[in-house]
Amino acid sequence: MSDDFMFSKPDEKPDSETVKEVNGLKILSVDDEPAVHDVTKLVLSNFKFEGARPDIVIAMSAKEACDYMRTHDDVALVLLDVVMESDHAGFDVVETIRNELNNHRARIIIRTGQPGSMGMETTMSKYEVDGYVEKNSLTHNCLQATVYSALRAYKDAGRMNASRDAQAEFIRIIQTLNASCDTEGLFNNVAKDIDEFLPNVESIRIIISHKNNDDIQVKDLSPKIHSQSVHSDQSFTDILAEANDENTTIQINNQMLYRHDLKGDVIFQLYVKTHDSLSDNTKSMFVSYAANVSTIYGFTQAA
Repeated sequence: MSDDFMFSKPDEKPDSETVKEVNGLKILSVDDEPAVHDVTKLVLSNFKFEGARPDIVIAMSAKEACDYMRTHDDVALVLLDVVMESDHAGFDVVETIRNELNNHRARIIIRTGQPGSMGMETTMSKYEVDGYVEKNSLTHNCLQATVYSALRAYKDAGRMNASRDAQAEFIRIIQTLNASCDTEGLFNNVAKDIDEFLPNVESIRIIISHKNNDDIQVKDLSPKIHSQSVHSDQSFTDILAEANDENTTIQINNQMLYRHDLKGDVIFQLYVKTHDSLSDNTKSMFVSYAANVSTIYGFTQAA
């Protein structure tokens, strides 16, 4: 299809072979005109987002749309007509999604053929919608660009929500850690916590040493399936030597060794090794966590 206006040819029908849906993000198309859904499916028949085609679900009325949204929380994008059962039916759908269902992640694009007195500026200021397009100016490329932008925003919102959830869980972990009263309880918490918030942990070790003293204590907290002798783990030996030489925290690919000098010339080090390389966010979390562990360890020794 060219860049001709999409809805100027309502008699076009999509080839049934080209509109087979493939599992992906879900788009709810809401309109009381069957031709609108036909053209939407046709235009998006070969559209892909992050390698997958979205599933397109049809609702012929505001009521159908609301009923569907009440039972499905996985809709990424709602393409929404305004005038259906009533002149404001589409806005009732917006109110249901945002207020009744408290769903603020799904993207909503107003797609109307009858803007009437409720134009773009009024709609965007009054309702929590993410876009406003008129059917008579909506081209093939414009719809694809609109859908792509909305799906990207949906995925970004999901990442932000996941990040907030991870931060809340991290705070809970630190609060529990602070309740540790002795070294044994602290080390048990460390083994459990790191195995939970770091991906595919292979090795966890706490190293306690003293300046100008060759005596080193290594507490292996690794999951039993990965536990091995310190002397047979050359990667651990190498990163420990580098941290001691540079007197700092070291990160090498999928390994991190946090170092903190405590009172009384005590050196506290927390080492982890994971199957895959650590993301910047995960590394930051580990360093923050290790700093808390080091501080609590110092308190348990002073008690």
